Amino acid sequence: EMLKIDMSSKQSQIKTSFLTELLEILPTHFESDSEHIRTCAVELGGFMLSQNADSTLSCFMKAFEKKSAIGKTSCLNSIKFGIGLTKQLPQSLKKYLATLLNLKQTHVKVARAAVELLQKITELDSSFISKSLFKTLSTDIVQHLENRKDLIVEVQMGQMKMKHDIGRDLRIATCHCITKLE
Repeated sequence: EMLKIDMSSKQSQIKTSFLTELLEILPTHFESDSEHIRTCAVELGGFMLSQNADSTLSCFMKAFEKKSAIGKTSCLNSIKFGIGLTKQLPQSLKKYLATLLNLKQTHVKVARAAVELLQKITELDSSFISKSLFKTLSTDIVQHLENRKDLIVEVQMGQMKMKHDIGRDLRIATCHCITKLE
């Protein structure tokens, strides 16, 4: 966390050798059992992306292809955080968009993170996404508006049973994203 605080200052620059060392260990923290550690890793990854987008994205993509749903979600959130910091889209991100924005994801949290990243990208520069990818994304995103029964779980709360819709946040994020795409 001290490193994260130091990196938030405007004058902060990460030395390339230190960045390389950090990039080797950071993706392992994307899958931590501790939400606090994952959040710190996501924010640190975002700061690193704002400092050196090419090597950070390359490292993230290697990790993204190997990670579980929670690791992929953290990776997507880190990229979203990084581009939100700089308010610029790195050109090296274009070659990874099709993989990152695969909206056919079956895991709810990964799909939500992909939809939120798509929304952030379109907020900053809607022309950043190629026409062919945009066509694919716009047809794939509609599937997340569906109220799926497999995302309704029953939760026992004392003597009562309540239904909880774990797909609600994904549908809300999808609605927000669709309004940005129009």
